[in-house]
Amino acid sequence: MPKPETVRIRGKDVPIRTDSTDPSREILDYGTKLWWIEEGFPGTYTVTQKDRSESGHENAAGFEIKYNGEVTLRIGGNTYSGRVKDTRYFAELAEVELFPENGQEPFALFFDCYVNDDLTEDPDRIEINMPDAPDGIPNDLFMTRE
Repeated sequence: MPKPETVRIRGKDVPIRTDSTDPSREILDYGTKLWWIEEGFPGTYTVTQKDRSESGHENAAGFEIKYNGEVTLRIGGNTYSGRVKDTRYFAELAEVELFPENGQEPFALFFDCYVNDDLTEDPDRIEINMPDAPDGIPNDLFMTRE
């Protein structure tokens, strides 16, 4: 099956191009625009009761993505800061390297828009995956925009 030339994201056709540094990956090409703004991610997200019931975690957490790409995660009494990667890859989760304020090792956080059971996107919910998070932090969370 041939690779598509564009993909529809949030109602817009976004061109796909091959990554010149890694031909096995494809980049969503937003040109001079910032992908996280174009995809509607800036905002503050928290874990709601619905998120808790679906993820099975009771953690209170807050996640913020600013228009300049800075990211903050507050969970388990700790704050982690980072910045979204400038490149957004096709068919991959968005990535942030988070740095703890307490001097622990940084770890990767991956996120994307939550996809409902009927495969429609919910632009006000995100799914977060943190496979290498410090002990006491769940690997997966759902959050809803405030």
